[in-house]
Amino acid sequence: MARVAAAIKQKLSGIAPLVYGLRTLGASGYACFGAGLLLGLSGGGIAPFAGAAAAGVWMAGYAPWPALLGNLAAALLTRQHGAACAVALYGGLGLLWLGVAGNAKRVDKLLLLAAGHLLTLPLFFLWDAQSCLLGLSQLSLAVFGALVVEKAALGLTALLRRRLLSGDALAALCALCAMLAMAGMRLGFRGVTLGGCIAAYAALCAAGALGIDAVAAAALLGVGVVLGGAQLVFVGSLALCTLGGAIACKQGRGAVMAGFLGMALLGAFYIEGGKVFLLQAALGAGLYLAMPPALLRRLRRSALPRKNMAAERRLNETRRRVREAASVLERVSELLEGAGGSEAELFAGRQLRSMCGAMERMAEPLEPAQPCYELSLGAAAYPKQNSPQTGDSMAMRECGGGQLLLLSDGMGTGSLAHRESAAAVALLGDLLSVGVEENEALDCVNRLLMLGGGQEMYATLDVLRFDPASACARFIKQGAPPSYILREGRVHMLHAETLPVGILAEAAPGAQEVTLLRGDTVVLMTDGLLDALGQELFAAMLERVGGANTAQDAAEALLCAASERGRADDMTVIVARVS
Repeated sequence: MARVAAAIKQKLSGIAPLVYGLRTLGASGYACFGAGLLLGLSGGGIAPFAGAAAAGVWMAGYAPWPALLGNLAAALLTRQHGAACAVALYGGLGLLWLGVAGNAKRVDKLLLLAAGHLLTLPLFFLWDAQSCLLGLSQLSLAVFGALVVEKAALGLTALLRRRLLSGDALAALCALCAMLAMAGMRLGFRGVTLGGCIAAYAALCAAGALGIDAVAAAALLGVGVVLGGAQLVFVGSLALCTLGGAIACKQGRGAVMAGFLGMALLGAFYIEGGKVFLLQAALGAGLYLAMPPALLRRLRRSALPRKNMAAERRLNETRRRVREAASVLERVSELLEGAGGSEAELFAGRQLRSMCGAMERMAEPLEPAQPCYELSLGAAAYPKQNSPQTGDSMAMRECGGGQLLLLSDGMGTGSLAHRESAAAVALLGDLLSVGVEENEALDCVNRLLMLGGGQEMYATLDVLRFDPASACARFIKQGAPPSYILREGRVHMLHAETLPVGILAEAAPGAQEVTLLRGDTVVLMTDGLLDALGQELFAAMLERVGGANTAQDAAEALLCAASERGRADDMTVIVARVS
């Protein structure tokens, strides 16, 4: 007898927590009872969520009895005898399974729900083909509802335990609210329904957490209330109000409520039934206002990773396509270089290869360094006396996280010289900005200027590449005059004897690297300004540049000092101050 008693006790050990679940769960138990009661009110000819709440919370790890009792009570109140029988059978089968097996897996809990519905088919739904389809539909919807309730229960548990939600959990919470709103359409007074209030409350939560994406959630909630018997205009009103709240989602809870209720107030004057919707929106807003701020913050943070993952997927797809395009260009460059053709074909092949390298580097993930230094910039230019246009050109660009300064002096003066220098500056800036290697970019500019459309074209190039993370400055010169660094009252000169671009195919640039310090001032100029100042250059720089408040003031003051001595040539200056 002792052995039999021990065996019975062991079998009943799995049932005891379920029998006393309502008492031990406390607030959770009452919440499960309410959810089961409300979901049990949904439907007309069928009860689509019969047993869904009980199965869902059981699969989530909670006792199913509170939800089961609520669902059974709702089925009896609405005289849905088939649903009541299915729910009762589910409870009985669950007890029997636990008594025999001692434990139930997740799939067992779901199969028991399906079995409860299948056993009711001969009694309530096998009169004809149509009723049979209704019974099978009730079974399918109950299983679907159980899966939704399970995910939503796990999501609510995570929120209460101060964890972030996955995208599936957010979607399940929205679907559960739609199910509750559908069921709540049967409870109301003078057009104001519990389902409408639930939909408004859930839409406000979505607007505050998801932003513009909440409009899709509002559409799902609207479908739920329409299935519960609301007019189709409810969906449009809810989506419009959600959009109004979502626009202000970054401004806080008050702004979300103001945007939502403002659109509802506007609809009250222009939409049929708008006043009833406004009242439901106000009640939903009251529930939203009562939510603990910590829960709202966790909802908002839960939505961010999902958006970031979608953006990351799009970025990865773009990178993949860039790599594919680079591989195509690589094959074309191999054909051109391997054909043994003219110099022009070899040059085209080399340039394509350099573009391939730039595209592959572009497709690599970047880890931007924190800038420690900044360049404040100033520039000024004067054309030659009696000339309508300067032949110099300059540009300032962002390049690979750093700054790129370009200055060019075209052959001669006027519009023709400006066309040469502008072409050199624009092409070199474009190539370096997209990541083409420095030597390949300079070779490309040099050879293209040599073509010149049948005319002789050449220009100087003066380039400064500045890294704001390390303050490293790389000076590149082709035919350009010296650059100057003003540091602690002394002027340091950087010079390279090189040819301009557009003269010889073998013309090589000169390059120097200098680590700048805070307070240093760099001056790039064309030879017109250098020749005008002559031997007074250093004195003018110390006085006009060193004494200026800003880099722009320094550039204008230095150019003014040069113009006082005449403008025999175009004059351009760029001043960069390190801070």
